[in-house]
Amino acid sequence: MIKKYGKYWERSKMFSVDNGRVCWTEDAWPEDGADIDGAKGVYILYRGERPVYVGLGIKGKSNIAARLQEHTRDWLAPWWDSVCWYEFKDETAARMAESLLISHLPGIWNGDQRRL
Repeated sequence: MIKKYGKYWERSKMFSVDNGRVCWTEDAWPEDGADIDGAKGVYILYRGERPVYVGLGIKGKSNIAARLQEHTRDWLAPWWDSVCWYEFKDETAARMAESLLISHLPGIWNGDQRRL
């Protein structure tokens, strides 16, 4: 069901700023065989040990890596410092996993942008 995954990757080691643009660092993949490039599935953003957001990256250029890069510039940018991600073999399984995580993780901010 899960093809690849990455556990608690630190944002500060994944991205750098080059001429005002957020870019992936060369050593962004801390685990052997866990190349996130092109991975499609579910990710969980963390602030410390607390999960704050569950996301889905499955369509075309909106894979997990692209979604994480977006989250370095959007309303979640100041609120996360690490990520766990899971690439699924099947899009339906990824969508179900995202739904279950959103409904069962206490305190996540999905849909709460205005309250922050």
